[in-house]
Amino acid sequence: MINTSLAAQWAKVTSDKAVIYADQQQLAPIGYIAKDKKVRVGEVLRNSGKLLPIVINGKIAYIQVEDLDISYSQKVLLTPAQRLAKKATEKTIEQRIAITYNGMATSLDTTEGTSETVLLNGGGIRGYFVNFKKRRTWRMGLDYITSDINDYSLSMASLTGEFAYNLIQTGPYDFHIYGGFSVIPFSQFSRGEDFTENGYGGGVSAGIEMIFKFTDVIGLHLDGNYQYNQLFFQLNDAVKNELNVDTFEPSFHGFKFSAAISFNYY
Repeated sequence: MINTSLAAQWAKVTSDKAVIYADQQQLAPIGYIAKDKKVRVGEVLRNSGKLLPIVINGKIAYIQVEDLDISYSQKVLLTPAQRLAKKATEKTIEQRIAITYNGMATSLDTTEGTSETVLLNGGGIRGYFVNFKKRRTWRMGLDYITSDINDYSLSMASLTGEFAYNLIQTGPYDFHIYGGFSVIPFSQFSRGEDFTENGYGGGVSAGIEMIFKFTDVIGLHLDGNYQYNQLFFQLNDAVKNELNVDTFEPSFHGFKFSAAISFNYY
């Protein structure tokens, strides 16, 4: 049995069988230690730098330096105070703000049963509150997207809150899955100078996000999700007569993609 309480540094055995000697002249082998075992050895080299002392059953013995990886000691030899200090300085919370570009390929459905394939695009800002310890991220985004549909234009501003679980968090690379809800406090439907109608709405989303951190401060975000949104417009009588509709409450659903550059401020 190896007594490690008196040893000065950690080492890992790299030979298949590291022979233990009772004397510095290596004339009396008394056993061996198998490969990959962690042992504690002395720091003072013996026998012209060939051996290090090791305690076996309460007695001093010797092991060859060439059978050991001494650099292993730097990885594991931390005092309790050092471990506490290291833990105290480890980052557990991160806050980021990102500038985003968004594109959404969607099928726009109206109350009349018609469907139009459109592409909405725009930009926005997004905030992140990351808890590394619990592998959680809260996202809050403000987006503005717009599209031209034949002679008409549709635009909206949305405020989104989402909760993400961090499947992978390696430091320079993170991978999240998330879901959430959006409130659309403002939307606009217009046709040139003929009319402009304002509305509101809401929606849900779920998706994935990949984050590549170039430095501790700057990161690149690639994001894809599936969204469903419902809009409500209160048309005036003139517009109802012109469009020949009583209500205009379009819904749209599809895949939204975004790219963002983020900056860490905490």
